[in-house]
Amino acid sequence: MPLFRDRADLILCGALLFCVFMMVIPYLCGFALFPDEFGYWETSAKLLHYDWSEVSAMGQAYSAGYTLILFPLYALIDDPVTAYRAAIGVNFLLLFLGLLLIERILRAQFPEADRKRTALLAGAAILYPTWLFYAQMTLTEIVVLVCFLLLCRVYQRMILEKRPVLALPALLIAGYLVFLHRRTVGIALALVLCLVIDRLTGRKPKTERGPKAERKLRITVGIAIFAIIVIAGVIVHLLPAQDPRVSSHTLAGQVHKLKHLYSLQGAADFAVSVCGKLFYLAASTGCLFLWGITEVFDRARGKRGERKAPDLFCRFLFLAALFTFLVSAVFMVTDNRGDTIIYGRYNETMVPLMLCFGIMRMLETDKKELKVRSLLFAGVLVFTTAVAYAGILSKPHVTSIGGHFIVGLSYWLKDEGADALVDIPRFFLQGGVYGLIVTGLILALMLLIRKCRGASILLLLLIFPQILLGLQAGDHYIRFYNRINLGDQVIAYTILAEREMSEEAKNRPVICVDRGEHTFADTIQFYLRDVPVHVVHDLHEAEKDSFLLVYSDDVWEDEKEFCAGYGEREEYPRFRFYYNTTEMMP
Repeated sequence: MPLFRDRADLILCGALLFCVFMMVIPYLCGFALFPDEFGYWETSAKLLHYDWSEVSAMGQAYSAGYTLILFPLYALIDDPVTAYRAAIGVNFLLLFLGLLLIERILRAQFPEADRKRTALLAGAAILYPTWLFYAQMTLTEIVVLVCFLLLCRVYQRMILEKRPVLALPALLIAGYLVFLHRRTVGIALALVLCLVIDRLTGRKPKTERGPKAERKLRITVGIAIFAIIVIAGVIVHLLPAQDPRVSSHTLAGQVHKLKHLYSLQGAADFAVSVCGKLFYLAASTGCLFLWGITEVFDRARGKRGERKAPDLFCRFLFLAALFTFLVSAVFMVTDNRGDTIIYGRYNETMVPLMLCFGIMRMLETDKKELKVRSLLFAGVLVFTTAVAYAGILSKPHVTSIGGHFIVGLSYWLKDEGADALVDIPRFFLQGGVYGLIVTGLILALMLLIRKCRGASILLLLLIFPQILLGLQAGDHYIRFYNRINLGDQVIAYTILAEREMSEEAKNRPVICVDRGEHTFADTIQFYLRDVPVHVVHDLHEAEKDSFLLVYSDDVWEDEKEFCAGYGEREEYPRFRFYYNTTEMMP
């Protein structure tokens, strides 16, 4: 049929996405990132009137925006593992929606491009390793990505179809993004700024605006930037110092970081943070991000393409990327984990479209510019690698690095789990070398496609390695924790089974002994649903004849004596579990 023939490449990318889902779903049964995943499910539990207060007190408060998706799943599905897997299924469905949105955006932005190319580019963008990784967890990342793509599509249609009424849904989506995760405030700010500029200029192309309109536009942008600086200064000077109890996810939690920026050391840390994040984006994408951002910037200035209307869309895209990048650099300026210098999580929302714009630029530009820009971007990668390397050398106290939020460079971290004890400066150098190698391979692939006169099917040579890298990252971090989660499942189901067998067992509390060093009671609470887990910080605070959980790596000198009255003692990777069966009760 013509429909399927025309959409064959898009269907192929969707089929690959489905294959990845079928490969990973049997191994997923619970949290792989603590306490973030638990924090998003906690709001759903509150709406169901479950008491998770003692476990949730060990972590921080998280936005309720994701609850719109998680709550109906947790409310309608009795088995928590099935509910968790349903949430993963929603992630992959959203990725498929993202695939369609990217393809639509590209077709509107590059109307003369081959449909096969735009479809495969959309597949390469959505099958990027980071998204395959985050799709296997219940974090906000996939929802943020798809909402941003939807916002881009709505704003693009508003410009191309000259329908100002679409500004309302665009603002609603941007508002939901901020509600979903506050790090997306840069996207909302970019949208508002673009809408204001569009209103003042009447959305006319640059060539149709006179000198007066141009001056008006520059003054408006200057006032907006000045206003942002003034607002930041007011926050720094008027708000009180941060209370240690204030969550780092709130605006008040950023005050001490903004204060730090106004010092000499703060300015140096900010420069390292900026270069580190640019290093990550360049190295993890083989400099395609740099190709993409420069193409978007050129189009935003009206230097690329004959059509003027898409320039306004590119202006929004560029400002959204810039503001998001700056928010990330500020947010991570005082953190002391090794991965926060290059932190990719907050910026990678911009990668899919930048990847597509970058590849289109490489395929359309002349050979001389292709080679010159490739060398220039390789130089940027080397420079930012050197700055990030120097930055981590200046922090000898940093000894661990987490791979969850630097997925694009985490492939050779050997230790499984959240933190890897590695030679971090060496890791940064490895990242730079990896980036240069990938840059060379992508350049060779683009030259091959150009030589074969637009053989876009060769873009599959970019897609398949990405799938393998995404699966490798998931196996390294996510499956590691899910193997441990199986033990927590057994504990939870044992507790529920015992409570079903007698009324007396229902009155026995579930107690977790926590010294404040762990948050792993999260999984037990998630599996138990409406049975509250009580947290104590000393073994002797625990009630006798309870369902008692002690972390497997915690050593209590008199634990054997204290727990002598329990008939059952079971060892699991995360807990030692003490309890009395129904037959043992008096």
